[in-house]
Amino acid sequence: DYNHSRNEQQNNPTFLSNRGWVLDNLGHYDEALVDYTHSLNLRPNHAITLNNRARTLNNLGRYLDALVDCDYCLELEPNFEAAKANKKNILHTIIHNKKHEINFNIFNFFVRTVFLFPYN
Repeated sequence: DYNHSRNEQQNNPTFLSNRGWVLDNLGHYDEALVDYTHSLNLRPNHAITLNNRARTLNNLGRYLDALVDCDYCLELEPNFEAAKANKKNILHTIIHNKKHEINFNIFNFFVRTVFLFPYN
């Protein structure tokens, strides 16, 4: 039955992660974030979903949260090139986007991230 199948999908982390990716690419960042977060609640150590959620958080201007997801992703998968590139993109956004002020906490986190993590 359709409703039963639909309910099963709501508890399928792969389905939620894939739908999050589609929503993110359509620019529906808030909805994508909900799906990625639900997927990670069901499967917390999934590096691809963490990396994708970090990208969405960056698009929402939540840079510190995005960096936390990237760092956790890279702890799980140190050679994940897409996560390394994503982290660099987030840091670039923080540094070069003149529309956003960097408060002390973000700056402090940025300095610790750049100097303490070898995969920058």
